[in-house]
Amino acid sequence: MADSITLDAANAAEDGFSLPAAIEDPAVLTFDAAVVSARHVGKPLFENLKALLNGRVASNQYLHTWVCGAEAVGDPMRVSANDTLTQALATTSGNAQCIGFIRYKPTAISCLLAHFYRKTGLAGGTAGAPVYLTDAGGYSAAPGTIPRVVGMWANATVALLVATPLLCQPTLTSILAFAPVAKIANYQILSQDSGKTFSNHLAPGTITFTFPAVPQDGHKNKIRRSTAQPVVLDFQGINARYGELAGTSFTLYTNGEAVVEYDPDSNVWFVESLSAAQSGLI
Repeated sequence: MADSITLDAANAAEDGFSLPAAIEDPAVLTFDAAVVSARHVGKPLFENLKALLNGRVASNQYLHTWVCGAEAVGDPMRVSANDTLTQALATTSGNAQCIGFIRYKPTAISCLLAHFYRKTGLAGGTAGAPVYLTDAGGYSAAPGTIPRVVGMWANATVALLVATPLLCQPTLTSILAFAPVAKIANYQILSQDSGKTFSNHLAPGTITFTFPAVPQDGHKNKIRRSTAQPVVLDFQGINARYGELAGTSFTLYTNGEAVVEYDPDSNVWFVESLSAAQSGLI
């Protein structure tokens, strides 16, 4: 009869492998009444598997056990104390410093992280559009208080997440510029939207981006017309200038981009560059 090798769950690989209680292999043991610990047979095997996982280019796992709380698998996490994680939130720049996503929880108060994660069961996404961290620590097509990009939508319900703490810095407009926020209906731009890029991707008709009535010093946005529908920039009565042209609204009739920035000294919105064919300020 084959001898049994009882596996020690504590020595299982940290990637959440599911192991049977025992394995039967007549080729492993040839002496009677032998007892072989998984520490000597099972562990080296799984250590080799772990080394292979960790040796991949851009390995998706931090092979370190962190202290955490009641967070669940797939939640975004940030460092809150020595070797301790808590859920990342888009409420402040500090809270939005997501370094990874829970991959596995060996216990109720410990976890392992993944740098990349495929999150299912979501809603409201558009394939290719950015995924944002929410103020509650979830994922959405709309940004939270801090515009923290944490990945890209694969489809309406699946997000491909990647943890890059630099993306949570709202002043890094050059980084945020690669991820425009698509709008398919009229949108009121808010003060906290400064630095964001907006587009009319998939808009069914003309949409209007309305700028703040009381803009802050240096408020700046890039408006991208990527769908063949007119895009109106409404400055709510505040003068806007492009070269020698002046007015209180502007319309993009062909695909391209407009970059506008508010100057508080002159109380004017300046169109700094314009790649779309301009029709004049109207």
